[in-house]
Amino acid sequence: MTGLIVDLDGTIVDTTAIQHFRDSRRWNDCINNVNKIILFPEIIETLLRAKEMGILIAVVTSSVSYYAKTILDCYKIPHDLMVAYHDTSKHKPDPMPVSHAIEQLHLTPVAVIGIGDSSFDAIAYNRAGIGSFGAGWSKACDTKAPWTKLLEAPHEILDYI
Repeated sequence: MTGLIVDLDGTIVDTTAIQHFRDSRRWNDCINNVNKIILFPEIIETLLRAKEMGILIAVVTSSVSYYAKTILDCYKIPHDLMVAYHDTSKHKPDPMPVSHAIEQLHLTPVAVIGIGDSSFDAIAYNRAGIGSFGAGWSKACDTKAPWTKLLEAPHEILDYI
């Protein structure tokens, strides 16, 4: 493996406390309440370890870029690329944002896995031809989605890269 696609909300960070703002797409309210967002345990250490192993990381989110960038910067989330809502004309579960990230990182799908929490993530990863791994550490994770594998903790990502 040379690449990792990771969803943001519900996978890297727990945004339960601001879900009502996210649902109504009130992005400025989300940003104003960024202090209520919780980083999942082990996620930063896992992503840093992946980077040390030479893995390229793309955060692919259906959220708008200025909100996603705020979270990435605020929590110092390691990544090489971010693909947000307005970066592609189609969105998850369509594979376009995932395929776009793979192309931008100059990788091939066979060398990439995806981590997410929703069925949209699993479907997008599967349609893009990459392994789909469920973020089982998140209460938001749809355990019934068509995952390649459901993980229990972020450090398990390292077993697959």
